[in-house]
Amino acid sequence: MFKRFTRLSLRALLLFVTVMAIVVALWHRSSQRQKMLVEGIREYEGNVAYDWQIDFSKHDFIPNATPPYPSWLVDCFGEDYFYSVHFAQVNLSQDPQKPILQYGESLDELNVIRGDPSRVFKTAYLPNLRRLEIWVDTPLDLSCVANLSALEHLSVQASKVSGLSALKGLRNLRILDLTTDAVESPELFGELTQLTSLGINPFQSDEIDLDMLDSIYAKLPNLKLPKVLLNRKK
Repeated sequence: MFKRFTRLSLRALLLFVTVMAIVVALWHRSSQRQKMLVEGIREYEGNVAYDWQIDFSKHDFIPNATPPYPSWLVDCFGEDYFYSVHFAQVNLSQDPQKPILQYGESLDELNVIRGDPSRVFKTAYLPNLRRLEIWVDTPLDLSCVANLSALEHLSVQASKVSGLSALKGLRNLRILDLTTDAVESPELFGELTQLTSLGINPFQSDEIDLDMLDSIYAKLPNLKLPKVLLNRKK
């Protein structure tokens, strides 16, 4: 009886050790991938924010946030073993020659400033990205974001915007902020008729061309507009 119990105990112990080894290996792999993501972003003058720094209910940073785990413990292993990166700002002015977003599975929000984001997005892995802001002073082809299926909020400021039809596959897209005068023709908004929950917030709404707005609205009858523009349309 004792020998049988011992054999069972050894089997249970071996099973437990095996399961724990798998869990630790997956944890280590995920942490290393995130570490490479953070290092790549910071190498090109970008920055990141971890989950403990963000108030998700207000979609904002927490002033004077304090990390929950002891600093000595985090210093031993590294913060990427304890916290998830949810926000990143990427500076593409130096035109990165290597993929810097290929391990971005934890990212919830991303800001891209300067440079051309198309090359970076070709190698990016951003399955959970819900909010994207692109601020460039050059023309932008939106086909570079066509694979971001989880995207809910897209803000774009560019000298010229093309590839609007690439957004029609983003079924979760709810808000589109952009300079409408950067779009060549309001006819192009007709490509987005499948996005029945879409809302558009034109930048510089005090200067918006109401004729342009009427043309867009004619193409997208279900379009949701901000109150300030609805009042002006009246």
